Amino acid sequence: FQLETLQSLRPHIAVLLNITEDHLNRHYNMDNYVFLKRKIFKNSTETEYAVLNYDDETVRETAGFIKAKTVYFSTEKQVNGAYFSGGGLYYFGEKVMDGADLPLDGVHNIQNALATIAVAKIMGMPNETIKKALAEFQGVRHRIERSAEIDGVRFINESKGTNVDATLKAVACMKRETVLLLGGKDKGYDYDKLFSSLANTKVVHAVLYGENRLRLTAAALRCNFKDISLCGRFSVAVSLAKMLAKSGQDVLLSPASASFDEFSSYEERGDEFVKIVQSFKVGNIEREENIAENNEWKTDTLEIKPLANDEE
Repeated sequence: FQLETLQSLRPHIAVLLNITEDHLNRHYNMDNYVFLKRKIFKNSTETEYAVLNYDDETVRETAGFIKAKTVYFSTEKQVNGAYFSGGGLYYFGEKVMDGADLPLDGVHNIQNALATIAVAKIMGMPNETIKKALAEFQGVRHRIERSAEIDGVRFINESKGTNVDATLKAVACMKRETVLLLGGKDKGYDYDKLFSSLANTKVVHAVLYGENRLRLTAAALRCNFKDISLCGRFSVAVSLAKMLAKSGQDVLLSPASASFDEFSSYEERGDEFVKIVQSFKVGNIEREENIAENNEWKTDTLEIKPLANDEE
C-alpha cells in the first residue's frame, strides 16, 4: 500500500518476485494493481538495478517500462542473470550452489533463492557467503512453519498465505495427504481457480470457516470439490481439522484470505493457530468438551446445492 503514495524513493536494487491477484477489494482491478507494483521502479535511472522474475510474464514485461538495468532470474531457462539448471543455481553461467543444499521445499523457494543470488552478486558478495546464508536459512514465521506433530499428524502454520496463489504454492510443498484450513476476510478473489487446482494436489479435505465461508463453499461446489466441512469460528475450524486428520496426514493453515474478520493481522491468526495446536498436546479432550459446553460447536443438517453466480 505504501507504493500508492511513493514519491522520492529510489532503491539501488528493486526486486519484483511475481504479480498475482491480490487486494482487489482495494484496487478494483488487476490493471491498477500491476501499475502500483511497478511503481517501485518509478524513480530508477540507468544506474539502478531491477531484478525481475522472467517466468512471470507480467513481471518480465515490466522491463519495457523502466530505465533501470534489468537482471532476470528463472527456473525455466538460462537467462541474463540467475537461473536453475541441472539441479544447480547459476549466475551468468557461474555455478553458485547446488539446489539440494536449499533447506526449503517448493519451486517458489528456488525462485526466492535465485532472486537473492542476483541481488547478492550485484552487491559483490562472494559465492561462499551466498551459499552459506541460503543453506542455513530456515524460513520465516507463519510461512510453511511446522508447529507440532500430534499422534502422527503434523500441523503447519501458513497464516501468511492470504491469497489464492500463496495458498497454492504452499499446497504444492505438501508431500503427505493434507487437511486444508481456508477462510477469513474476503479480498475479492475468484476462488474457482483455487478449488479447480486443489483436485491435483495432496489436499484430501478442506475446512471452510470465517466471513467468506459461503463464497468458498459455492466455489468448491462449482468445481465439484465435495470434500469440505463448514464452520464459523477459527478455533472450531482448527479443532475440526484435528478430528478429521489421520495419522500420517498434515493439517495446513493456508487461508487464501485476510485475517481481519477475527484477528488484527495474519501474525495474530498464526499465533492463535500455534496456541490451539499446543493445547492439543496437553489436553485436547478437555478442550473439545469446553467448546461443546460453550455452544461454540454446533452440528447442523444442511442441504447444499450449487448456486448461480448471482445467488452467491
